[in-house]
Amino acid sequence: MKKELHEAAIKLCDERRTTIAHVADDGNVPGRRAIRREDVVVTLTRDGYIKRTPASTYRSQGRGGRGLLGQRTKAEDIVHHVIHTNTHDTLLCFTDRGVVHSLRVFKIPAYDRVAKACRWSTC
Repeated sequence: MKKELHEAAIKLCDERRTTIAHVADDGNVPGRRAIRREDVVVTLTRDGYIKRTPASTYRSQGRGGRGLLGQRTKAEDIVHHVIHTNTHDTLLCFTDRGVVHSLRVFKIPAYDRVAKACRWSTC
């Protein structure tokens, strides 16, 4: 079995087709100082709606208390991801095809806590 695996490795191995480039991030994003550093909550639904909401709009639920409505969605849509982050952070979004998209949090549209979000493809 070892011999067969070794032969297959010799026969099928080839040079790497993709290159991994190192991009130096020196933090000098144009207008970065103009963006206020703020804790936010990013919500993403199963159908691809995304929004950014200030974390201060949410509160901790006490014992026996009633919760707050976090987001309105279509009847068949559900909130898939809730991420607590900062406006200066970057989100990496991985597709089911292995593609990675870099998304600056401050570029995600800001909406009210109960507002419907915008469609991911139009943001």
